[in-house]
Amino acid sequence: MQNSIDPFDMVINDWMDERRDFWKSTQGALRKLKENYDIFGDWPLALAAYNAGLGAVSRAIRNSNINDYWLLSERNLLPRETIHYVPRLLAAAYILSNPRQFDLVFWPEDPGWTRVAVNRTVDLNILAREAGIEPEELRRANRELTYNITPPDSDREYFLKVRAQDAENVTLALARDLPLINYYIHTIRSGDTLSGLALRYGITVDQITSVNPGVQERYLRIGNTMMIPALRDMPVLEPSLDRNLVFSGTHLVQQGESLWVIAQAYGISPETLAEANNMRINDVLREGRVLRTPIRE
Repeated sequence: MQNSIDPFDMVINDWMDERRDFWKSTQGALRKLKENYDIFGDWPLALAAYNAGLGAVSRAIRNSNINDYWLLSERNLLPRETIHYVPRLLAAAYILSNPRQFDLVFWPEDPGWTRVAVNRTVDLNILAREAGIEPEELRRANRELTYNITPPDSDREYFLKVRAQDAENVTLALARDLPLINYYIHTIRSGDTLSGLALRYGITVDQITSVNPGVQERYLRIGNTMMIPALRDMPVLEPSLDRNLVFSGTHLVQQGESLWVIAQAYGISPETLAEANNMRINDVLREGRVLRTPIRE
């Protein structure tokens, strides 16, 4: 699932939330303020509209025939939050622009930021190691990434933010033919479904299909392998063939669960679980069904 914030070129999907991208969010904020100023011709009104919304400020002006932020505030014609927002922001801007006057040491040294294009899926921790930089530095600069992993190949290029001094090393690391993300290699077994695999590995179906182009539910063939991006640390258990089991427990089937997912949780094969519940391996497993499950002796 993907949403976009127009016209600010920000994307929100399983991989990232670019509202947290300091580069794009800063550019978007400045653009929005400039648009407000072009409409009102006044910076306090532009700031008020940034907080309350263009419509709220425009209605206050239209209904009162007052085109002055301070007078609108004095008469309580703007939202209370907005009345306090603008002077607080102006005060903060003045103080930070004149730190010596207020005996403040605030601004850290600017490392100088740049952006590097990335056209494949990359784990920031692996990339940092290959580029010889601190992983935390790279993660902190790219907080919009949900898993500290860049989105998969797509028509839309992703730009990684790095310190200017690190840009060359990062570019060289990306250019090398190195695996920069960890994957699980999953062998398809009886009862596997995309939704079941997504639940098992703690990711989404879209994230599985993004790295397995063309894969479809009906074409999952037993014995074939799939690449599963290791976005989370998941214990990958192999079903036990131990038959010394007592099926005296129960399991309530949840939405999206498959025989494989449930069997994996109890350390048995899906065939064994199906047999114990008088099912065929390809039977539909409906939400709310109660299955008999094993308790080891």
